[in-house]
Amino acid sequence: TLHSERVPIRKETKAICEVLGVDPLRIITSGTMLIATSVPDRTAGALEELGIAVSEIGRFHSDWDRRLMTVEGSVPLEPPDRDEIWRILERQG
Repeated sequence: TLHSERVPIRKETKAICEVLGVDPLRIITSGTMLIATSVPDRTAGALEELGIAVSEIGRFHSDWDRRLMTVEGSVPLEPPDRDEIWRILERQG
């Protein structure tokens, strides 16, 4: 289960996305890494010792059904067709 409210998004990114009408969860970002691990506490601790910010945004379960939990409810977890930034650029052109 992935929880959208746990995904860290910088306030500047939120502000820009709001102005442009973009979903910040659908932007392909550089410098972001998702790690799936069987030892989350140990992995997070090791990364934090290196000064790398860590946020647990979800967990795999044996009955995982590819859903994203949002404040509004549960929605299917689907990859974006394209980066939101490209959608904006196409709209401008």
